[in-house]
Formats: sequence, structure tokens, C-alpha cells
Amino acid sequence: MWSEEFEKTNADLTVEDKKRLYIETTALTLEKNILNGIDKLNDVSIEINKTDEVTDVNIKLDMDSDKIIDEKEIDGILNLVLKSIEGLSKENIKMIDQNGNEIK
Repeated sequence: MWSEEFEKTNADLTVEDKKRLYIETTALTLEKNILNGIDKLNDVSIEINKTDEVTDVNIKLDMDSDKIIDEKEIDGILNLVLKSIEGLSKENIKMIDQNGNEIK
């Protein structure tokens, strides 16, 4: 899943550093895309935990209490994250709101 451009830009990093940087970059890109796509959100934070066996993703959506994110938007976020992270399964995605309430 490494791109040639990513490899060239980060040639002097260790394999572990490259993996960590790739995961952080993926999370930041997803956060930006989700935040730009859903105007009800004030902030989005994504944490990706990847091991050799499994990948877990935690998503926190921060929105005003008077705004409600609908099912279609939630499904869109889940699908975007699923398709953006190799080896991720839907069961390994946890999504919460700003109060810690689980979403879907």
C-alpha cells in the first residue's frame, strides 16, 4: 500500500517510522475529508491502531448538541474509513460522539 512518492520522500526513515508516518498521514487525511464533507461537525479525531494481526480504528465526532448526524452520513464515514485502510473490518471501527456515546 506504500506509494512510490511516499517511499522517495521518506527514504531515510526506518520501516517502522514509515509505517507510523503513513498511519498518521492516513488519519489526518480522513479527518480532513470527513470534516469538510459534513458541516454539522466541529471536529473529527481518528486513531488508527495497526498490528500484524488486526487494525482497529477509533473515531470521535464532535458536534453541537443541537445538531444530529444522520444514518446516511454515518454510513458514509464508515465506508470512507473502510475503503481507506487496508485490512480493516467494520467490526473493528468504533465511533463515538463528543460525550462518549457510541454511534452505530
